[in-house]
Amino acid sequence: ISCHFYSDAPEDDLAKSRVLRSLLARYGLSGKPLWHDEAGIGYDGTGDPAAVAAYVGRAYILNWANHIPMFAWYAWSERSLLGPRQGPTGSWNLLTSPAVAYGQVKLWLQDATMSSCGSDPQGRWTASLLRDGHTDLVAWSPAGTTTLALPANATRARALDGTSTTLNGQTSLTIGPAPLLIEVGRTGACCTGTSCSITAPGSCAPANYRGDGVACGPPANPTACCPVNVNGIGGVTVQDLFDFLGFYFVADARGDFNQSGNVTVQDI
Repeated sequence: ISCHFYSDAPEDDLAKSRVLRSLLARYGLSGKPLWHDEAGIGYDGTGDPAAVAAYVGRAYILNWANHIPMFAWYAWSERSLLGPRQGPTGSWNLLTSPAVAYGQVKLWLQDATMSSCGSDPQGRWTASLLRDGHTDLVAWSPAGTTTLALPANATRARALDGTSTTLNGQTSLTIGPAPLLIEVGRTGACCTGTSCSITAPGSCAPANYRGDGVACGPPANPTACCPVNVNGIGGVTVQDLFDFLGFYFVADARGDFNQSGNVTVQDI
């Protein structure tokens, strides 16, 4: 069953879909899936891009929470606030902020399982996402900014523009109409020189954090914090030198030993 709600706020879609499902049940059609195959704001190019970015993020989260298997945004277009823009060279390789938000919320939801979604008496919405053994939160407040209490082991907050902030043991976070992904329980390898420890991102200098889930490696084969262990096999051996030279001579990024961004003679 196809529907076009075009609500002022994505949260309003929930009540509308309840009415529609009740109507379908009355006529023996409750087994039919709902397809929300057209909705959106800013399609005529007018409006606040930040408001459109927040709307698109909430819309995809809430339609999934509402067991709607197909949701289509209207429209991806050079005229819409959500879409591509022409760059200086003539290529359509620039994205509006709502288009970036669309890509980010896709990454948040992809390969995750939503275990709950709802609001509290203060109008704060949260959705729980299960992925890779972690339970993350997506949180927002449609009415404006407010404060959300954080889980004890919250490690990072990701925004719809692709930026992220380490939480460093924070107990609360300011949220607003644009959803934030709050990652919980993340740890990874942190390098202090060639010494390696497993820490939360906020407990390690950004340049020294090797990434979520990255292991240090055993003492006999250190990998995360030992750059001369090029192949990550059997500790440091002469084979690492040969493998490095192989990368260097074909300008493979793994031959950029000093991490300058280019493979040059300085790497040797």
